[in-house]
Amino acid sequence: MVGNNTLTLASAGTTAFTGGISGSGALTLAGSGVLKLPTANTFTGGVILNNATTVVGDNASLGTGPVVLNSATATLTSSAPVTLANPLLVNGGTFTGSSAITFTGPTTLLSNNTSP
Repeated sequence: MVGNNTLTLASAGTTAFTGGISGSGALTLAGSGVLKLPTANTFTGGVILNNATTVVGDNASLGTGPVVLNSATATLTSSAPVTLANPLLVNGGTFTGSSAITFTGPTTLLSNNTSP
């Protein structure tokens, strides 16, 4: 779906992608809304979270590329217990939710942030 482009979402509302997202492109979340990714995706370009909340429901919801939490208002949460193998770069943001998120990929802390 993304091809080798970047899909930028700047919505303040809630958006859900229930079909597969594929290609070498990336997702950038720039709005203050909520993005729900309940199913597996195969895109490889990564995800950049700038302010938005992203709800994952599958181990492959975020594709296979790096995940970047890039602001203090970026939030990653899950609707079910998930294990994410994506490389994680943290430059702000939070991890929340009642379901566990386990990271098995490399994690890089880009500033003096901590996660609760």
